[in-house]
Amino acid sequence: VAAVADWLRIASAAGGGVLLLTGPPGAGKSTTVRILAAERGHAVSEWVAPAPTTWSDHLYLAATGVPYESKMDAFENFLKRATHLPALPLVPAAPPPAAAPSPSSP
Repeated sequence: VAAVADWLRIASAAGGGVLLLTGPPGAGKSTTVRILAAERGHAVSEWVAPAPTTWSDHLYLAATGVPYESKMDAFENFLKRATHLPALPLVPAAPPPAAAPSPSSP
């Protein structure tokens, strides 16, 4: 946990970065990153590997015009989007408060 917290601090000061965590399922990788990032107000982009493509899936998608994308290409495209495009706010910014009417003199 301390190593991830240190990385977040250093990456934040450097303008961002990509952190790759590996380990067995249930070790707390995602939870650690989500909690530490939330504490610092950072957004997290998480790679979720797509389900394997069967040959019948490939044939069906090819017939619909959807091009095949290898898992490695999909991961590379994810990294490009995560590191080159700014995150979009999920909640619209609140409009500025309306100006209070000025008291009029009688």
